[in-house]
Order: sequence, then structure tokens, then C-alpha cells
Amino acid sequence: MEFLEGALGDSFSPFYILALELVSPKKRIPFYMYCSFGYCIGGIVVALIAWVTPNWRWFLRAIYLPSFLFIFYSLLLDESPRWLYTKGRRDKAEKILENASKKNKIELDKQVLDKLSCKVSPNVTFSELLKSTFKSKLLRCRLLVCLVWWITSALVNYGLLINSVSLQGNKYIIFGVMYLIDIPGILIFSYICKKFKRKRPLMISFLAGGVFSILQPFVQTNFPWVSLIFYMTAKMMSMLYFNLTYLYTLELFPTYTRNSMHALCSSFGRLGSTLAPQTPLLAMYWKGLPSLIFGLAAVIAALVTCFVPDVSNESLPDTVEQAEGMGTTKKTYIQG
Repeated sequence: MEFLEGALGDSFSPFYILALELVSPKKRIPFYMYCSFGYCIGGIVVALIAWVTPNWRWFLRAIYLPSFLFIFYSLLLDESPRWLYTKGRRDKAEKILENASKKNKIELDKQVLDKLSCKVSPNVTFSELLKSTFKSKLLRCRLLVCLVWWITSALVNYGLLINSVSLQGNKYIIFGVMYLIDIPGILIFSYICKKFKRKRPLMISFLAGGVFSILQPFVQTNFPWVSLIFYMTAKMMSMLYFNLTYLYTLELFPTYTRNSMHALCSSFGRLGSTLAPQTPLLAMYWKGLPSLIFGLAAVIAALVTCFVPDVSNESLPDTVEQAEGMGTTKKTYIQG
């Protein structure tokens, strides 16, 4: 069951992709922010459930039973019209858009629907689409950078969470507070994404989180509150650049392989979340070694960000050519 959870339990990637493709560029960040609050609330609830049910069997039952509610999501959610257009399923996409216009009491111009199109042929196989993506040198470089982001974000975010129970105080409260501190991180993330682009905020958040993680072990023991502030700030920064990583990755790849590239990055990111539970063992050699490693990893991730373009509020690319033109004067997007 643990293996199946790791192999099949990632609902984040399709959720974020669907959320991103269903809203306009101007509403993308607020919608993303509201959805992210659920992650923080879920973490706080998990800490409370663990406190009330210390028996691990009852704990698993308590947190997994609500998962069966997701079966009904197939009756509540529509497919992404953008994805349907890339697959040539125009009639179903138009039906979803017409239903959305009725629910929002908006009159949809039929001529607008007729103009919506996509260059991607529905007869092209998935392997060919994936191959065309990897043929692009720019997209291969972006993929490597995204892999560094994901592995680092997963390692640091989960590593800080896991090691937080070793801090002084009630471990359940501290674990819940680690999720509570993510809420300011999400608010900062939303403000930054509305005021700035993606590249500079991601680099600054990686660097800031790295610096606080590196400095935290060197704080004198007679100032525990300073050490805690540094630790919590590093955790808040990890939430900030984890969210930016999710969003930035989605915006860098074309529609027909966006889900696959995001899933690939998420899969490799599991290397970080797999190593995170082992990091407390490093404290046997030096108590501050885990934080030091987290900080160095974040600094490296900040440096590799220099190799990707800066994008913001642009139409999501549908083809490789459109993706390659992002962040440059070359624009080949199909507006829709």
C-alpha cells in the first residue's frame, strides 16, 4: 500500500494542470492561491488527527477514508477544453465552453468558438509528440532545470517538515505550525506573481530559503527563538518556491506534453521526498547537518534558474514552436 501511494497517489500534478488551464491568465494566480490553502489546511488537520489517534492503523484509516469522495469528482469536473482542442475533440470542448457560459450567465458568440483552433493534429501519437518535445534543445534544457527545482523543493520542504519534530516543544503543534506558516508563503507567492514575473522571485526565494537554512545551525543555543525563526522562515520560503516551481513548470511546456513533462518532473522530484526521511540520520554526525544540506541544495537550484526564460501572463503554449518563443520577441501563440 505504501508503494501504491507513492506510485499512484500524486493527484497534485493533474489538479494543478487542470486548474491552470480552466482559468484566464489574469485569474490564474488568485485561483491557484485559493486552491493552495487546501494543502495547508490538510497538513494542520493531519497533525491534529495524529495527536488524537497515536495508533498508526487508526491514523491511516482516518486520513484515507475521505479519499473515496474523489470518486464523485468525475461527475463534478469537466475536462480541460484546451486539452480537448489539442486532441481534435472540438465538439466536446465547445459543449463545455457553452455550459460554462450558461452557468456564468454570459452570452457566448458562436463566431468566437469557430475561430478557436490548434495546430496539433489529433492523429499524431503520444510517443511522437513526446519525441518532438525532446528534439528541442531549449525544452531539454528547461526539463533539466525543472528536475533540479523539483528534487530540491521536495527534499527541502519535506525535509524541514520531518526534522521539525526534533525541535523543542510539542511535536504535533510544531508540525501543524509548519503548515500554518505556509499560508503567509502562499499569500506572498500570490502577491509576487501578480506584481512580478517568475524567474527573479523564484531565484530570490531559493536563495533566501538557502541562506536561512545555512545560518540556522550556527545560531547560539542560548537564542532558541532566533533559531526557530530562521527555521520557520526557511520553511515558508520552501513553500514559496515549491508553488513557483509548480506554476513555472506548467507554463514552460506545450499543452500536448504539459501533463507528461509535469508528471516526469514530479516523478523525479520523488527522489527528494524519498531522501527527506533519511535526513534526520545526518543529525547523528552533526545536529545542523540536515539544514546545511537543505540550504546548499536551494542555492544550487537558484543558480540553475538562470537557464530558463522569464514568463508571466502569457498564453499557454500549445506547440513546441510556441514554447520556444516564450520570453522572447518571437511570438507564435494562438490566442484563445
